[in-house]
Amino acid sequence: MTRRPPAVLPPAARTPRRRCLAVAGTATAAPRRPHRDANPAPRPMARPRPCRPRLNRRTPRRRCLAVAGTATAAPRRALRLCLAAALMLAAAAALCLCPPAASAAESPPQKSLPLPADAIEKLFTLFDLNADQSLDADEQIVLHQHLAVMFGEKAAPIVQLVLEAADADHDGRLALAEWQRLMGAALRRDGRKETVRVPMSDGVSLAADVCLPEGDGPFPVLLMRTPYGRQDALGRVFALGGYTVVVQDMRGRFDSEGENLPFIGCGWTPHADGAETVQWIRRQPWCNGRIGTVGASADGITQYLMAGARPEGLAAQYVVVAAPSLYHYAAFVGGALRKEQIEGWLRGHRFDPQAFELYKSHPTYDDFWRQFDSVAQMQAPPPPGAPPAPCPPAVHLGGWFDTFSQGTIDAFLARRRAAPPAAAAGQRLVMGPWSHEVGVARVGDLTFPRAAGVPQAYTPLAWFDYALKGAANAAAKAPTVMYYVMGDAADPSAPGNVWRSADSWPPPCRETPYYLAPDGGLAPAPPPAPAAGAPAFREFTFDPADPCPTLGGRNLNIPRGARKQNRIEGRTDVLVFTSAPLERPLEITGRLRARIFISSSAVDTDLSVRLSDVYPDGSSYLMADGMLRLRFREGFDRARPLEPGRVVAAEVDCWSLSLILNKGHRLRVAVTSSNHPRFDVNPGTGRPPAEGETPVRQTNRIWCGGDYPSRIILPIPPAPAAAPPPPAAK
Repeated sequence: MTRRPPAVLPPAARTPRRRCLAVAGTATAAPRRPHRDANPAPRPMARPRPCRPRLNRRTPRRRCLAVAGTATAAPRRALRLCLAAALMLAAAAALCLCPPAASAAESPPQKSLPLPADAIEKLFTLFDLNADQSLDADEQIVLHQHLAVMFGEKAAPIVQLVLEAADADHDGRLALAEWQRLMGAALRRDGRKETVRVPMSDGVSLAADVCLPEGDGPFPVLLMRTPYGRQDALGRVFALGGYTVVVQDMRGRFDSEGENLPFIGCGWTPHADGAETVQWIRRQPWCNGRIGTVGASADGITQYLMAGARPEGLAAQYVVVAAPSLYHYAAFVGGALRKEQIEGWLRGHRFDPQAFELYKSHPTYDDFWRQFDSVAQMQAPPPPGAPPAPCPPAVHLGGWFDTFSQGTIDAFLARRRAAPPAAAAGQRLVMGPWSHEVGVARVGDLTFPRAAGVPQAYTPLAWFDYALKGAANAAAKAPTVMYYVMGDAADPSAPGNVWRSADSWPPPCRETPYYLAPDGGLAPAPPPAPAAGAPAFREFTFDPADPCPTLGGRNLNIPRGARKQNRIEGRTDVLVFTSAPLERPLEITGRLRARIFISSSAVDTDLSVRLSDVYPDGSSYLMADGMLRLRFREGFDRARPLEPGRVVAAEVDCWSLSLILNKGHRLRVAVTSSNHPRFDVNPGTGRPPAEGETPVRQTNRIWCGGDYPSRIILPIPPAPAAAPPPPAAK
């Protein structure tokens, strides 16, 4: 019997652990050392960032405070708020960071944080703007904004989790007594931690840290499996909430044995490390039988794969910005290789070099990739005579600009379809205007109001208190779906920029085509028939040596989000179609797709479709996009070359969003044949890029109107019913 090659696939993040988990309160320090078997590789040069004070490895806290205190002539109260933010971060660091494990099972005693006792109360009162002895939701938002300005966007999610741990009754209001209790625990560094070896069925042992809360137990357990080094997890925050926290190095990473290949042991084959770890936890005296999992990015991917193994005892999950199918959301989109994401993540985190080679050898969706597709696995029927497999309730948390955006939605929908009605009701979906860093209001060139932080009812501790402890809190009553409707970020009175709830996804909508016209127009009516002899198409030539660059969007390692597109929209290989200024606001909520009629001079080419919101000043901001490699237009499990010169219909999936374009704005669709370096460049040969093979130029025609009505199909909700007129006066 031929042995299946070891499984591998890059998920989502080249960045150090600190950046990958800078999501929903899971960000911390970088891995404490490279993997012992890794081959050192040079890291790509970081993109220059704006000069601003931020707390990171290269800038000591004292220097950040000096810059923050002297760079501007801020009012006295603003400076006091800055000082409060600094002290709070110090307390958060003392609370959150599990110390490195000692060689013995028990870690050495820790020193107390040198913070004056009266500073605990001062931290609270400085942000208590209305002096009512509590921090309401608005005051906590002010706190987040100051932290983001002072220390960078990654600080705010950490503090949100700390505040949630303090809010013992999860009512969204933090009382002074709750604050004092949390800060006292932070200063004492309460909690017990030990390092253990968890045996797998094939003889490999995996390293794990166990953080125990106060008390005798047993307790509900939260499991975090990570490739980034287990000291990075915020185990002490969850332990303060009354949970045992198990943080495990994945197979082949850091102190765990096995092959250094990503996700090889996370699913149901060829190993089931996640499921076996759950069974090991159930046998421990500190476990009460209720087990949840938590984590973001790669730590979320391993949760989806674990759920596909359906381990008994897995009672709840909290999955943040993760891919449920590695082929469709992490490695490829539309059949095109996600170049910057895969190369950056594998090399940046020093996985075995054979991982990338194994990946490149599987360009189609085949059996290799099916073992990493939890969507298909969750929907597969059980064997004959077997009872329905468990489907744990879960929060699926994502962002419209996240690199795995559609994967978050599809995982939620797959669980809803696969589970019995009672279990399906346990699924929650939260989509904000975020990229891979959840809870950050600024994304690309736009800042969205009321977008800092995760809605209170969907935060991790609220969710697990409900799902694992049975608490009748806000999470118990939370709507199934919570999503943010983006709007004009420059106009405070514009419609949108609000959170909405729904019972399902997508909300009711009408699929409305907007047609591409030969003159560059974009309208809900088909273009008129061209005059005799006039072309019904627009043409461009794509040169693989000069691909159209990536400017924002759903990226991982390169600048992401809603970024201006103006400088690429004038390229000769980019066709732009723009609507007239809108006479009234236009809402788009749901999944977008473009149906394009195209002919090419080559046997293969790409279709890159980008949708922008054009503001009245002409600024064109990318809001959604899609990609399709045309040889996969009939399915990702097979390739079919083009016949040069023949018109074919191709459907490009542009994923989902919720956006209201304001009155006076314009809708724009840009079509080209590359989006580099997010995706690799299509050589036009009908085969993957290969060394020594000369790419070919591709002359492509986009057909418009008549028999070939190219269009983008927008999900437009029905207009709200008009209010009845007031009764006539008597």
